[in-house]
Amino acid sequence: MTSNDVHPTNGHAVKAAPKREYLTPRDNMFLVLEDDFHFMNVHSVYTFDRPVPFSDMRNQMLQFADTTPRCKQKLVYGKSLFARPYWVEDESYNIDDHFLKIDLPSPGSEEQLREVAGKLISHPLEMEKPLWRVYYISGLDHGRKCALLLTAHHCMADGQGFVRRILAFVSGDTTEEERAALQYSAGRNARAAAAAQQKQSTPLAVARQFAIAFMSLIYGLLLYLVNLVRFMSAVNRHGFARRPEKFGKRSPKTSKKQVGWSTTVRLDDVKKIKNKFGVTVNDVLTSCVATAMDAHLTNKKAERDSTLWLLVPTSMRRPDDWSVSNQTSGYFLRVPVGNATMLDRIKAVNKAMKNVKGSLEAVANFMWIEILYNFPRMIPKWGLLLSRNFHGVLSNVPGPAVKMMWASDPIAQVVSFIPQAYPNTVSTTVYTYAGHVAVSFLMDLVEDGEGDPCGVYAPGAAAEVAKEFERVFGEVLEFVESGAAEVDGNGHANGKVEDKKEI
Repeated sequence: MTSNDVHPTNGHAVKAAPKREYLTPRDNMFLVLEDDFHFMNVHSVYTFDRPVPFSDMRNQMLQFADTTPRCKQKLVYGKSLFARPYWVEDESYNIDDHFLKIDLPSPGSEEQLREVAGKLISHPLEMEKPLWRVYYISGLDHGRKCALLLTAHHCMADGQGFVRRILAFVSGDTTEEERAALQYSAGRNARAAAAAQQKQSTPLAVARQFAIAFMSLIYGLLLYLVNLVRFMSAVNRHGFARRPEKFGKRSPKTSKKQVGWSTTVRLDDVKKIKNKFGVTVNDVLTSCVATAMDAHLTNKKAERDSTLWLLVPTSMRRPDDWSVSNQTSGYFLRVPVGNATMLDRIKAVNKAMKNVKGSLEAVANFMWIEILYNFPRMIPKWGLLLSRNFHGVLSNVPGPAVKMMWASDPIAQVVSFIPQAYPNTVSTTVYTYAGHVAVSFLMDLVEDGEGDPCGVYAPGAAAEVAKEFERVFGEVLEFVESGAAEVDGNGHANGKVEDKKEI
């Protein structure tokens, strides 16, 4: 018997109340973080190399919603202090409330697409309806292409939850192992987990593993506390660009946003750099992103900090977890900029990444979320002011390793956007798709210059940061391919990357 069964009462049929599905503390966190100036929505732009008919796109989205229960559920969020938000079926659900069409004026340039996407992202979702919306955008590239802009509230799922749900939908009748092989990292993690389970353990090996685990626990806790203290001591931080007291307050908060994204770079080219320097793909891309952000401030003659603090979300999802859910934690990453050379910066990021991954930071933050966010109305907004210390948030989303088909057409490119950590900060998403990497930026839009005399958030600023990323990455790749940057066994360069050009 289901929650929607009809029960006879005194000869009358009475429909049972819809079944409640309570949000997890991780879901609740994104309701708490949202305010009038930065919405906790995640977005993706899918572009297609031909004008796929609107009816085909609508039918595909209709099928996706029909097979994804969360798409037909709305949020109920009481006002009392102890209210727990829950999902319930929306009996008035209509696909046409969620699938809308926008026509780009000629010529339908990428700049116009960015401008329209920024305006749409600046609008909140209707909390009385299922928390998602998709825009079909026609007229791209003189009508030769089209795009989809997908928006969903972060309380529904994290990036991996959305990616895996879409993969499961488009891959049809496949096994979990087959689907995992279609996504970057997922298959590798699954194989590692399976290999670990097959290892045979002797009593001596168990004792040794216990001793190593105990020492790792102490060491990880120490690293976590040191990093937390360093982050909390960054008291002069007020958004993306530093604003000393003599220059007044931070830029005004605004709900207006702008977006920009890079041209895609080949994943194999990123691996060339990481192999040359003995680091990871994440280290290379994080260093290039931080350098691009710092270069933007330099170009605008804005005040800069010598260190960028980035919030880095990390997935706590099991390899076999394909649910539409939030399984996310995160850690604080300190990236030196200032006068550091590019190679020094990459090495510093590599060291910082190893420290935070070797600490208990992600696990501890995951546990704190589970404890604190059961009753989201009890969390005061002033308790979130520590987020002001971030310059931005940087998320690495491993997408499909092969091109996905949507409405029988291949998706040519995917760029994604995650919410800002706080107003005035920069949200950066690194999305890997079909052998290529796209880096996107979401930031405030200040059109009249009020409170932003240097133009850090002026129209087109997000696109400028994306262009800086392209320049930085291209120059690093050029040096690596030309052999200009030689690295010895200690990680020092003989002929540093920046000796010939400023990056």
